[in-house]
Amino acid sequence: MGVSKFRSLYLVAAAASALCVAATLVLLTYALIGRLWPEARPEERPTDAANAQSYQPYFGLTSTPKFSVKPGAYSSPTKVKLTDSTRGAIIYYTTDGWTPTASSQRYMGPITISSTTTLLAIAIAPNFQRSFVASGKYTVNNSNFAPQTPAQSQATDVTRQVPPGEKLPLLQ
Repeated sequence: MGVSKFRSLYLVAAAASALCVAATLVLLTYALIGRLWPEARPEERPTDAANAQSYQPYFGLTSTPKFSVKPGAYSSPTKVKLTDSTRGAIIYYTTDGWTPTASSQRYMGPITISSTTTLLAIAIAPNFQRSFVASGKYTVNNSNFAPQTPAQSQATDVTRQVPPGEKLPLLQ
C-alpha cells in the first residue's frame, strides 16, 4: 500500500510538471508569433496614421515643439525657429490654420512670418506617439506702407468747432 501512494504522488507530480512545460511552450509560441507577425497583437497597433509604419510599442508622447519667438504682434517680418527635445523627432507645420499631419510641410529651417499668420506644429518621433499641437498667432503690422498724410487722404474734413453756448444746426 505504501508503494502505490508514492506511485500516485509521482504520477501527479509528473502530470503537473508536464502541464507547466506545456503552458510554457504555449506562452513562448505566442511570444514568437507576436514577434514575427506584429499584426497578431491588436493591442499594440498604432491608431495614428502618422505612426502607421511602426508596429512597435510606444514609449510615450513626443514632446510638443517650441517656438523661438513668442507669438504676438510685431512691426516687421519675423523669423521663427522650431525645436523639439525628443531624439529623432521630425517637425511638421502649417500656416493656414489647419492641424498639421505627417503630410504637412516638413520643418527644414526658420519660417519667415511676414503677415498675420497662425503657426501650428507637431513632432513625430519613432516609437513615440505624435506630439500635441503647438500653436501661435503672429500679427505683423507692416511698416512698409507709410500712413497717408491729410493732403493725400480722399476723405473730407466734416468736423467744425462750435463755440460754447452756440447751438448746432440740424442737418437735413
